[in-house]
Amino acid sequence: MNQQTQLREHLSPETLNAFVDYELALTEQQGIEQHLSGCHACTLRVLSATQLKRATASVGHRFVPTAEAFVRLTTQLHSQTPQQEEKKVACYPCRLRALKSGRLLLPLSC
Repeated sequence: MNQQTQLREHLSPETLNAFVDYELALTEQQGIEQHLSGCHACTLRVLSATQLKRATASVGHRFVPTAEAFVRLTTQLHSQTPQQEEKKVACYPCRLRALKSGRLLLPLSC
């Protein structure tokens, strides 16, 4: 996209995402920055995409289980009796039916 076209047209979603992800060459990035200085709509879209990227990048860091929780869950899984494990296998058809019907059953047991 040349500079004259850039000033008249809005940024495509692909170009906008490449700009937000710093995947463009310096000349392309400068051209987009020039476009953004005169296009309020594209500036809002870039701001929104930047905020979304920042928010989704930080989400995974909020829900990391602590080491103690991981040990507790692992111990609990290893301490299950064979009968409990057999029950899980027996419940597989029930879980499959629930998934096919679009219902989420918690806990997944018969």
